[in-house]
Formats: sequence, structure tokens, C-alpha cells
Amino acid sequence: MVEKQMDLRVRRTLSSIQKAFYELVQEKGLTNISITDLTKTAGINRKTFYLHYNSMEDLLDVVKEESANRVLEVLGESMKHQRADEAISKFFHYLYECTGIQRLLLCEPENKDFYKAVMEIVLNSDTFQNFYKKTPYPNLTEAYVTSISSIYWEWDQSGQTIPLDDLIAYTAKLVSGGYKSVLK
Repeated sequence: MVEKQMDLRVRRTLSSIQKAFYELVQEKGLTNISITDLTKTAGINRKTFYLHYNSMEDLLDVVKEESANRVLEVLGESMKHQRADEAISKFFHYLYECTGIQRLLLCEPENKDFYKAVMEIVLNSDTFQNFYKKTPYPNLTEAYVTSISSIYWEWDQSGQTIPLDDLIAYTAKLVSGGYKSVLK
């Protein structure tokens, strides 16, 4: 019984830390948060923080991993069954529709390094590694898939000047048919 209570307290503490982190990201930006800010906002002392994390970078790694896992959940079945068009659509819709902290972390220009780190986790996941291994040149396939992520980022940062569905169709056409398929 005591162990279950401890687990509940640990979960509450971790939740409090993460909630404070998200609040501070919105208030101060991703790179301007100190452990003092975090512990004060979470209502915990520094020792409690260090019981769970070695540093702010350690906490940030956990947040990146959680973000990557959300992306992988969205892409799961499409990647498993090698449905590239469907995976592109799901991925682009996920990024387009995410709100709040996920939008801030994944789509704001000042957090591009966070986005890149999350995409690196996604692209190095077992799901994608298995996908790459089914091709004769896995590293080239990985580079190609990375470019799909860049297409969305550039579209979003340039003001989303074309409709999302057009972007998805264009990207899928480019991926399946190559450069010649999109020539005017």
C-alpha cells in the first residue's frame, strides 16, 4: 500500500514539474528557464527536482521523447504498412492541428532545434529503422524522409500560403513520382 501511495506522489510530482515547465515555456521561452524558476512554479524544492532529473537538459530530453512518441503514435499503422501518402497526410495534419504547448515547441521558429531533435528521435525509432532496412540504401532513404519533415516546416514558416490538402497532395506526388512529377 505504501508503494502505491509513493507511486502516486511521484506521478503527481512529475506532473507538477512538467506542467510548470510548459507554463514557463509559454511565458519565458524554451531556453530561458532556470531550475529555480521551475521549482518555484511547480511548488517543489530543488532536491525534489534532482530526485527525478539530473538537469534541465534531462527534463528537456524527456519532453522531446514524449513529443516524438506522439508523432510515432500518429504515424504508427501507416508506417507499419508502408503507406507513405497516408503517413504524410497524418503527419502534416498532426502538426497543423496541434495547439498550445505542442504548437509552440514544434512549430515556432525559435524552437526549431527542439523540432529537429524530436524529428531525429522519430526518424531513428525502430518504426522508421525497419522501414529504411527494406530499401537497398537505408541512409539515402532516411535523408529523403527527413526532407518531408522539412517541407512541412518551410510551408508553415512561410505563412502556409497554399492549402494544407494541396501541400499534402504535392508532397505525396513528389515522394511517389519524383521531381518530374511536379514539373509545370
